[in-house]
Amino acid sequence: MIVINVKADIASASKFFRELNKDAIDRASVNTLNVVARTARNEALDQISRVRNIKRSLIRLAVGLVRARKWELRAEVTARGRPIPLRDYDAKQVAAGVRVKVMQERKIIPGAFIVDRLGGHVFERFGERVNRKTAGGRKILAQKIRKLFGPSIPTAFLRQTTQLALRAVIARDFRRVMNEKLEEQLRKLRAKYGSA
Repeated sequence: MIVINVKADIASASKFFRELNKDAIDRASVNTLNVVARTARNEALDQISRVRNIKRSLIRLAVGLVRARKWELRAEVTARGRPIPLRDYDAKQVAAGVRVKVMQERKIIPGAFIVDRLGGHVFERFGERVNRKTAGGRKILAQKIRKLFGPSIPTAFLRQTTQLALRAVIARDFRRVMNEKLEEQLRKLRAKYGSA
């Protein structure tokens, strides 16, 4: 004689579906948002490195990722930062000034110079020449100098091509990743409660 305990099976199935409704879908949603946001961040890094001629490590520092949490189902890819010093744009001292490659073309900044003692930054002279005394008592003509900067990472992040590429990645990956994460949660629940 075979005895089937229907109450135990129904209780197990109802517990399975209760957990599926609240916890598994939340976990799958959070995981999906974080995976897609990470993919979008990598796409942003690629797009910005194509537009600007700077090291990917500098871009990675400026492009942040705010991960989704169970209580806040929102992930963000943000770009922050100030203008980047021209030394990071492949600056080279030439006879006419300093040659930099900011976008895809090289440009010479006439009269600019690189000071190795100050971190290899690019400077230019400005203002009136003023008579000054040196520490040795000599008189010289001096001008003020200022450090030169190129465009910032957020300006490249806000470009229309970068934004369109990010939206395309999100639209392409979201549904696929969500299905994968839901399947993963279902497999975990089935393993925990047996096949339901």
